[in-house]
Amino acid sequence: MAFTIIQDRKLIRRDGSSNRYVSLNIQAPIAERETERPPVNIALVIDRSGSMNGKKIERAAEAACYVINQLKETDRFSVVAYDDEVDVIMPSTLANKDTRQDAVNRINKVHPGRTTNLFDGWMNQTVAQTQSAEILLRAYRDVLPVRSMKANYCDRRSQFN
Repeated sequence: MAFTIIQDRKLIRRDGSSNRYVSLNIQAPIAERETERPPVNIALVIDRSGSMNGKKIERAAEAACYVINQLKETDRFSVVAYDDEVDVIMPSTLANKDTRQDAVNRINKVHPGRTTNLFDGWMNQTVAQTQSAEILLRAYRDVLPVRSMKANYCDRRSQFN
């Protein structure tokens, strides 16, 4: 552990009062990892409905790109964007340097659309992630939705009915 103290002045008044400012920096030692984390399979779901216009869609894209850039080459990811229609922006793929950059480029082209179809957005991301309807429930724990919290359209007709 390392401590650094920086004072605003070197001298203190002998008579009277004064305000002093001190900066204390504490640097903890870097913790060693005992084990490597296992590979992840993550699906990012971007709400591109009209309610995401402006800063919201920009922040959602930034968050999605940040997550993708944190992935290791042994990880898998997929990206789905939806409004009242659903598009697989990036199908499930290994997170190598080229696929991460390709995904970032595609995400940065996502623009707000119309209403929100939350159900099909979730179902399509799950299929993109798992590539199998048999393991939908297991996939739910690895979903990272990047969206607003309003669903105003839900068409329950899908390929799973």
